Amino acid sequence: MMELGDDGILTKEAIGMIQTKWDDTLWELEVLLFQAAKAQRDAMIA
Repeated sequence: MMELGDDGILTKEAIGMIQTKWDDTLWELEVLLFQAAKAQRDAMIA
């Protein structure tokens, strides 16, 4: 659950958590893309 400040705006901690999760997700996507490209290249060589 997201933490809201008294004014109903996301707290800095909540924003930091969102950014961290987003960075992790982007990293996982980059790894998957790299693996897919490598597999495609290997298949073309074989």
